Amino acid sequence: MKSRLLIFALIISVLTACAPTAKPLASQNGIEIDQARIVVPGTVTPMAGMDMSGTSMPSMNIGTDSLASYLIIRNTSSADDQLLSASVDFAGMVTLHKSVVDSNNVATMQEVQSIDIPAGQTVTLQPGGFHIMLMNLKSIPQVGSKITLTLVFQKAGTIIVQADVTSE
Repeated sequence: MKSRLLIFALIISVLTACAPTAKPLASQNGIEIDQARIVVPGTVTPMAGMDMSGTSMPSMNIGTDSLASYLIIRNTSSADDQLLSASVDFAGMVTLHKSVVDSNNVATMQEVQSIDIPAGQTVTLQPGGFHIMLMNLKSIPQVGSKITLTLVFQKAGTIIVQADVTSE
């Protein structure tokens, strides 16, 4: 019985070691960007794999006059950093926001000047939390396409990613 468990554990270890590792969409100066997406009008939901347990997040309807962008930022360096701004070519105004839910479960957005990305930590921009708002739209991107999203960090500098356009 013990030898079977040992063999099983060894097989799992070998398979895990051989599994491909996910590469981030972009990486520069200790900042990695992953799962970047821009959401067109509709009801937004958390990205796959996000732990939203313990939260009472209302759904938010986004109109056609603005869109939201979500992504994961990992700081693999030993120095804190900050996301200072973002831009896309089809929006006249792009701002960083944080959703705040009041005691009546009503979500409101507050503009923030930057988003802290602590050293060695992962910050997820997601519905119900920090996110990027795209406003004064010149056009609406087509679902299924990829859009160039430019992110500016205090220390890592400018990072360009290809964000998926989704309808969720």
